[in-house]
Amino acid sequence: MATPYKTPEGATPEETMKALGNHFELDPKITEHLVKGLGVKTLQEFRFLAVDDGEVDTVIFRGVTDIVEKEKILMLSRLRRAWNAVRMNIEDMSRVRIRGDDTEDEVSSIVLEELKTNLWTRHKMTWRPDILPADSLVGKLHRQIDKRTLTVISLGTVKSLAHQAANPSKRRRVGEVFIVDLGQEDTHEMCNSISDYLDKLFTLCLAYASAGSRATEKAKSLPREGQDS
Repeated sequence: MATPYKTPEGATPEETMKALGNHFELDPKITEHLVKGLGVKTLQEFRFLAVDDGEVDTVIFRGVTDIVEKEKILMLSRLRRAWNAVRMNIEDMSRVRIRGDDTEDEVSSIVLEELKTNLWTRHKMTWRPDILPADSLVGKLHRQIDKRTLTVISLGTVKSLAHQAANPSKRRRVGEVFIVDLGQEDTHEMCNSISDYLDKLFTLCLAYASAGSRATEKAKSLPREGQDS
């Protein structure tokens, strides 16, 4: 997953441009002009405001007012550096294959939290971290269910929440702007006992129960139990 700086999930245009400005030490008047003057909402829009360094000056920078004359050259230099960093990294990201699966989209933490809440709402039960499925497994199954592309999951690849906590995702910086989340290694572990096998099977069942807990649009329109139908 590519994350620009450390803005919160679902960051506003102001927060995104402020993070950009802080990273490249831009005058706040520049980031304010990007959002309010030019209506920029994302880094992608910022990148396509100009086609080259010349247009960074003529299209973006010349619309900024009230910058001290002696700082204009420095601010223009920093703005060009920011624009080129965003441009190069967006181009890099288009060539990066994350986790080796082009069809695998990242499931947001908001969706994962909703799935966990749904599991609790239905069953009113809690399980130990070494039994609960890892977020990566729940997210993978949720994507497969959503896209109708279910596959057979080997129990040797089933990971628990405790395993996720002990083995954080690997990350790699790509240029100045983006950090690529490479995820956890998809290792295969043998089940050495019947108890181990059953534990992993139960963890996989919990993962399916959580991943498939979202109601479909058709189900949402049906009357709930106890209501007149």
